[in-house]
Amino acid sequence: MRITHSFILAVILIFGVTTLIGSGGSSGGGGGDNSDNSVTDFSMDYYLEKPGDVFTWQYKMDARYSDDNTVSFEFYETDTFSQADTIPSIYSYSGDISGPYTLNTSTEDGKLAGYQYLSADGEEIIDDNLETFTIVDARTTSGDDEPDNVSTGDTFTYHESATLFDSTTGSEVGNEVDDDTFTVGEIEDISISSGTVRALKINAESNTTTTLSGITDTARFSGAMWYDIEKRVIVKAITSFEMTLNKYGVSATGNSEIVLHEYHIADDGRSRSLGETGISSLNQSSIIKMFRNLNKGILSNL
Repeated sequence: MRITHSFILAVILIFGVTTLIGSGGSSGGGGGDNSDNSVTDFSMDYYLEKPGDVFTWQYKMDARYSDDNTVSFEFYETDTFSQADTIPSIYSYSGDISGPYTLNTSTEDGKLAGYQYLSADGEEIIDDNLETFTIVDARTTSGDDEPDNVSTGDTFTYHESATLFDSTTGSEVGNEVDDDTFTVGEIEDISISSGTVRALKINAESNTTTTLSGITDTARFSGAMWYDIEKRVIVKAITSFEMTLNKYGVSATGNSEIVLHEYHIADDGRSRSLGETGISSLNQSSIIKMFRNLNKGILSNL
């Protein structure tokens, strides 16, 4: 059973691909119980992707439909960054943010999966998953997607409402609303392909409502991400989900996982696995984008 449908915007793009800009925010809690694994005023520095950078992620997903059909899949997504002097006219972008721009081109197992155009300082301008796209001119946000110094127990919220446009015609076809909550956990030892790493756990919940051509679908995601405190990157994220797909008359539940596989940083021209020295950090706003990206293949592969 394969349903082609765009419910979660492609990528974060993948983690570290795009910057969402919040307009304030709220945080609570303090330094946790001050145990050895809690953090207080932990600095989540970020890395700004540059032309020439390449990041590859491994996705896994299992889902069950209300009609008892099941699906499992695994794929690799590669995000390749380059420079773009202009933004294509199909997007009808106002041009308020001048170029040159950073273009992220995403592929899934070598097949084109989407584009994102970013400003020089990482602000997302266009997010196009080849079915629908959003644009900064028709997007409103509130909350805090870029916390600086965090402590165990801190909670951050983020809200985004975006108009959806058809990727082929550029015409308005619907809208999407996301509400996200992130809670800072403690430092844990987690196992990945390169071994065991010390990582800060960040719990996340997300509720998404998407209306396309008059039909509304909903999704709820709950999961966590792990931020390697030495390499300063998110190395793993997991989520469980519940979806109501009114367009197809079914609901779905399941689980997904994404793991950073390898990356190439343009500065020194060499590729690295996670077993080697990492870059200083990745985009801190990937906390939001990474979590959504986890679910990027769910509806497009169901």
